[in-house]
Amino acid sequence: MAHLLQTPWTFYFFQKGKNNTDYSKCIQKVAKVTSVEEFWGAYSHFLRPDKLRPSFQLHFFRNDSRAMWEDEENKSGGAFLIMLQPSHASEAWEKLLLSMIGEQIDSDIIGAVIALRPDCHRLFVWNQTADLNFCQKLAGELFKILELPYKTKICYNPHSRFLSTDGSGQLITSTTYQYEADGPVMVQNNNK
Repeated sequence: MAHLLQTPWTFYFFQKGKNNTDYSKCIQKVAKVTSVEEFWGAYSHFLRPDKLRPSFQLHFFRNDSRAMWEDEENKSGGAFLIMLQPSHASEAWEKLLLSMIGEQIDSDIIGAVIALRPDCHRLFVWNQTADLNFCQKLAGELFKILELPYKTKICYNPHSRFLSTDGSGQLITSTTYQYEADGPVMVQNNNK
């Protein structure tokens, strides 16, 4: 008997080709999973992030959503950026995916991307609502799920920075949260 997920999730890989500048064509669907068994069946065939080549990305998104800020379901949201040491990337990635399929994290979280770099790996967690107070709550959830140490910083970037201004003529660029003993604290809000 299959243990169905509340919503389907899709694995993608991303690697930019030498001549391919169209980002959307670089996103390749690997598997859509609807049960715990399908998740583990697909996940077990992937190399762990700490074993992948730099410039390679893994994506995991709810339903058929993709890491495209222009897509309708993403326009009002943004992405958290967490810088990870390569030695911690695989564990953090797995914890995040398990919290997503188990619906242990707010349903506003629509997906995640791990981007590999030689010096550090970048974990992006995409959500659908770029409200500062709500994002602070989500940052708190991420600190706990990923078991990040105190003083760790998470940067939040709304997708609107690509699309338009916030109505005041200011382009919202990012907000940084730091994990303290009493939870996430906004330490910087960069508006231009």
